Amino acid sequence: MAMDSTYMGKNLPSFQKKHIKNRRKIKKAITEIELKHNWAWYDEIYFRWEKSLDKVAILFRGHEITGREMFESADKLVYALKAKGIKKGDEILACMANCPEAIYLLLAASKCGAIVNFWSSGFDKDFISEIIEKSNSKILFVTSDEWDNIKKISICEKIDIKIIIPLNEALKIENLDACYGREHLKKITDVYAHGKTTITFLDFINNIKDNRRFKIDKINLDDPFTITYTSGSTKIGLPKAIVHKNRAYIAIARFHDPDLSRMPAMKNMRGLAHIPLHSNTNIASAISDTLCQRGTVVCEPIYEANSFAKILALNKASFVLATRSFWIAAMKEFEENEKLAREAIPYLIVAASVGEDITQNEEKYINRILKKYKAGSTKLPFPLSPVTLSIGGGDCEHGGLFFTLFREQRECLGFNKKEFGLIPFQLADIAVLDGDGRECAYGKYGRLVANSPCTMKEYKDNVDANNEFYIKDIYGRCWGDCHVWAYITRKGNVVIRGRLGNEFKLKNGRKIPMFKITEVITKTSKHILSCETVLAHREGAEIIVSYIELMPHTKILEKDLVRKIKKQCKKEVSDEILKKMYFTIIPMGSTYELTKSGKRNIRALELKQTDNCNKLY
Repeated sequence: MAMDSTYMGKNLPSFQKKHIKNRRKIKKAITEIELKHNWAWYDEIYFRWEKSLDKVAILFRGHEITGREMFESADKLVYALKAKGIKKGDEILACMANCPEAIYLLLAASKCGAIVNFWSSGFDKDFISEIIEKSNSKILFVTSDEWDNIKKISICEKIDIKIIIPLNEALKIENLDACYGREHLKKITDVYAHGKTTITFLDFINNIKDNRRFKIDKINLDDPFTITYTSGSTKIGLPKAIVHKNRAYIAIARFHDPDLSRMPAMKNMRGLAHIPLHSNTNIASAISDTLCQRGTVVCEPIYEANSFAKILALNKASFVLATRSFWIAAMKEFEENEKLAREAIPYLIVAASVGEDITQNEEKYINRILKKYKAGSTKLPFPLSPVTLSIGGGDCEHGGLFFTLFREQRECLGFNKKEFGLIPFQLADIAVLDGDGRECAYGKYGRLVANSPCTMKEYKDNVDANNEFYIKDIYGRCWGDCHVWAYITRKGNVVIRGRLGNEFKLKNGRKIPMFKITEVITKTSKHILSCETVLAHREGAEIIVSYIELMPHTKILEKDLVRKIKKQCKKEVSDEILKKMYFTIIPMGSTYELTKSGKRNIRALELKQTDNCNKLY
């Protein structure tokens, strides 16, 4: 199911009418994709790299891999997969950290027409067994760190061939050891042994002597290409599997090109791929978009908030996507670590927050540290360096919908009197609907829905989730549900605030989203860095609890802050809500627990003991 992108209804709001004015340009680009790019993702990348194959395409812990070397390794893998009977439509299992072999696998599977199912050893063990059983896959690609965690799962033994990619070698490069030491790097041991069903990656691809007997099938835009997973924030360890087609990656890459996106080209930039590979954000943005813009993908196998500052310093990437929690952790580390404090980060041109909404106070804090450490000054001299936080948005189901470069800069320049929000890519149709399916007025919160050529094919083996994802508005148009509260500005930009389903129900039936409580608290004081407000229970009754994190090194007294919060809440919050409100201030030096996806663990806050929370009144 998909929205009719040629819909020209008379009742559309003005931002949609403006969007329709651009339809000719958009339609031309989509037609061009259909006519000239109806091929595999492999072919799209080669088309863009054909004249620059000697440029560095992948950087991995000091190892430079040119475009030519990347395609040569991918081609070898194509024929190794064919030799093992892999054909169009087959699933290939992959449980991998970010490394060059993951990119070779994406290229090779795309050329074969196979579907790569990227999952994680951090998933629930029974869920992993279910993934393996349903895939009916003959082959598993696994990095040695992940193999440590899954080798004891009995169903792994049923997989015919397990191809191990050792990461320990990549973590022993001398020039990196000399930089800040290795205390932050995970120790990866030589745990795999050669056997009948276990082989190294190099042995696997170098076994084929004659490739002339293998036929390569024709691959189309609508052929399924990857299976990735939602963040699993609501059901820890049990994320939903998402199927994406070739079209998703090729279309978003085309609409990221400067002539359509109005963003600068990433040519010669380094894009950091450190978000887990089972997240479509990593594949679509950090890997696919970077390669499509002829940039260098910097593969980083470590994904830890506490290591993120050192990872930035080691990899020197110019384009970095990370959750706001990772950015905050890195900025704190830059301030507190003496070795890092002597560093500058001039190479960081685009620092983008993805995966979570971000408060104004958090954004200001991150931007202050970015400026202090001269982010972006390789392009413009400090203090003119243009870098403030950029914001990327759109869930993994939609494959990316928004990207606003240097948002604070745009707001400061007076582009918008209020919040600037997120700019939708032109290929995306968006709307905000009320409970009856009508489009909301400007500035009015509702359910954000969207559709584009990058929207997923389906949730794998999950009919109920598919039925919930697709919803119709009052005009009968079909949309994909983003499942967040949002509003649209008069310029057609989108302001997102919190996930749907986190609301307190009043006696009159009206629902109050928790993000509104958070907004009241965060604007109380510049000393508040973050606030997360959740629904919890105490003595069988539902209560509202706000967990407040203060700015690092703030000198405000807790009692003074509490007094300000109470005063502000009394002005803006109803008595019915006030009676249910509790709060707790996170001790200085501590922060929120994160999920494995790098987002704040809201579920853990909801289940947390509330005995140490203070009643607001």
